[in-house]
Amino acid sequence: MNAIVACEKSERVTEALRKLGVNAYSCDRKPSEINGYIYHYQCDMRDLNYTGIDLLIAHPDCTYLALSGARWWKGRETEQAEAIE
Repeated sequence: MNAIVACEKSERVTEALRKLGVNAYSCDRKPSEINGYIYHYQCDMRDLNYTGIDLLIAHPDCTYLALSGARWWKGRETEQAEAIE
């Protein structure tokens, strides 16, 4: 099985999948928290080719997306628009 874990710089989910025998790679706009990690694509997840990928897990940062934090959004419209993009 081939998997992409998008919006993940910590590599925790990717590493757990690899321990289960899944050919897993992570992808995030930020660099991996593991120095020199070879299973990490530093790019926008929309730029990847998903041909041959069986599983996609994506968990974007919810700071400006989750309704639970809506009371703190006032004055942060720019950050919210960027998160939605």
